[in-house]
Amino acid sequence: MIKNLYKNVRDFGLFDGVGLTLRNPAGEVTVTPRRLGRRLAIRPGTTDLQVVREIFSMGVYALHPLRKMCPQFAPRQIADCGAYAGYSSCYFADRYPDAKVLAVEPQSDNFALMTRNTAQFSNIEPINKALWYKTGTVSLGNPAAEKWGFEFEDAGPTTDAQAPIPTITIPEIIEWAGGEIDLLKIDVEGAEREVFQRECEWLDHVGVLIIEVHDGTRPGCSRAVWKQLIERDFCMLNQHENLVLVNETLLKGFRQRQARETNR
Repeated sequence: MIKNLYKNVRDFGLFDGVGLTLRNPAGEVTVTPRRLGRRLAIRPGTTDLQVVREIFSMGVYALHPLRKMCPQFAPRQIADCGAYAGYSSCYFADRYPDAKVLAVEPQSDNFALMTRNTAQFSNIEPINKALWYKTGTVSLGNPAAEKWGFEFEDAGPTTDAQAPIPTITIPEIIEWAGGEIDLLKIDVEGAEREVFQRECEWLDHVGVLIIEVHDGTRPGCSRAVWKQLIERDFCMLNQHENLVLVNETLLKGFRQRQARETNR
């Protein structure tokens, strides 16, 4: 208990830290991560607290290696694919207040919570769809999984309790962004294999790609990703369990754009 109390107070402050440790609340509660300064809803007993801690305390999306390469990096168009309950989208919206953030989450319970969490940011647009390789619908492949571990597959027979889920493609997201995505985060529990097994000309319009691959649950994910990246002008940076892949051609253009704006 002492260890948990220390961690909770460190990450969420005295009041929230003690409450999380001693009350063991059921249902939904709100906490204030120290590096955010806003209340976020979590579901005790799920992976929510772990995800919040990884994002705001461990800094899994802080992009420290990239900031060494390009200190002025300030994305304007961000797509968060696999936005879960909105924690990463809130992190991006707070860190880059001039950016537009598209938060893509397919699972209905997660999306409902994400909508409430992201409502406090005017620059986040939530969308209840699954990232996939084509426009259409998918089915939930593992409905008993943890909240952050849902997997999807091409739509088959459905029931009233499990309706088909509409999909969105990365080219459609790029169109939403106006032609280029400065920062694209993909954490879609194995669906990256299906996305990267097809032609990925859209990669030429992505500045920075943050991706977690899931070979453990869907073999072939890493192979599919690397096959598309090997002949493109991307460099790789490691940060926690994510790969951070930087399009050096677009990054050069970003630097030039920033320099022009600074000199105006």
